[in-house]
Amino acid sequence: MGDLMAQFYGKYGGILAGVLGVLQAITLTGMELVALGIICKSLLDINQVWSIIVGGLVLTIYSAHGGIKSVVTTDVVQFLTLIVSIPIIAYMVVKHAGGIHTVFS
Repeated sequence: MGDLMAQFYGKYGGILAGVLGVLQAITLTGMELVALGIICKSLLDINQVWSIIVGGLVLTIYSAHGGIKSVVTTDVVQFLTLIVSIPIIAYMVVKHAGGIHTVFS
């Protein structure tokens, strides 16, 4: 992103875009790890701090060992899981609610 912004807005625009991109990546990763800690605490009754540490280590080792190929593979599996699970869950919810007519009324 920084290279593209540097072409349009000059050297300082590229540097700013690079710094902001790194900050965004750090922030999003932190939020995801905190969410993992909260989920592990509420569902599995595991200490939140340990969940964050172990989750971060697993994520780092998995990404570093497998590289971009492993990350893309994980994304594809998540995509396929969502494509299958969301319609099934929606069907079950509508059926539990009493049918599509009940939901719309």
